[in-house]
Amino acid sequence: MGEVDNIPKPDLHKLERVKQLFLDESEMNQLLFKVAIDKDGAIVACAGGLLKMEYAFPLAEEQSLFGWIINVYTVEQHRNNGLASKLVEEVCDWLKEKGANRARLWASSSGG
Repeated sequence: MGEVDNIPKPDLHKLERVKQLFLDESEMNQLLFKVAIDKDGAIVACAGGLLKMEYAFPLAEEQSLFGWIINVYTVEQHRNNGLASKLVEEVCDWLKEKGANRARLWASSSGG
């Protein structure tokens, strides 16, 4: 794992804290991960959704529920088969069901 967008490599000492944050969000039903697996059971694509209360724009008076689309990735040899599109569609459906009227994509500049 290397640097992307000048974001340093993860601090492995924080791994347990980040893991616990993800578990907490998942237990509160604020986080969803979808995966696609191959015939051998290996994960070949993934996409996540996260619900957060945020200001829609800098001068908004109130926060509203936003969906974040996160961690979209497909293993290179499985790309161009629509896996990520299908997973993102499922994540967006879940975000809508939870009440998010808007979603933002958290993407790296590499697109990978």
